[in-house]
Amino acid sequence: MEKQLIDYEDVLTVTDVKNILKIGTNRAYDLVRAGTIKSLRIGNQYRIPKKCMIDYLESCYNNDMKPAI
Repeated sequence: MEKQLIDYEDVLTVTDVKNILKIGTNRAYDLVRAGTIKSLRIGNQYRIPKKCMIDYLESCYNNDMKPAI
């Protein structure tokens, strides 16, 4: 998992999440707002630690390869 994210900073944006998962902006915000992907809210922006993105991706693979998106 981590190798796929090597080009990204240690703290991701919702746009990064959108690009990594190849989903729309609204769906990316839904995942972050619901807490499905853990994040920090700073003002009106979300920041996602890379570790939380990795945890989310691993949880998708550990659940019989059924992504939770």
